[in-house]
Amino acid sequence: EEVERHFARIQEDSFRAYLDFLLFALPDTRRIRERGTPMLILAGASDRVFPPRELRALGEMYNADVTILPDTAHDVMLEANWQAAADRIISWLKESGID
Repeated sequence: EEVERHFARIQEDSFRAYLDFLLFALPDTRRIRERGTPMLILAGASDRVFPPRELRALGEMYNADVTILPDTAHDVMLEANWQAAADRIISWLKESGID
């Protein structure tokens, strides 16, 4: 029932955003690392769009903190355990002095 409720709200992604993501707007990870920009990556252990191994590699590229959330798929904010993700964000912000 919950899956059907969320599925009904799905819409097409922006084609421009898709092109930027794949081809045109690639970030300069070197500059981000050099500046020491704090970054947290949350990954769902059951994500099939961006599997945890890819997000761990991304975390290494950016020198980011990576948290893999168990029993979570791609749409973290729609998962039953969304609160665990929110709590991790809050704790990371405090640990990073950004709160």
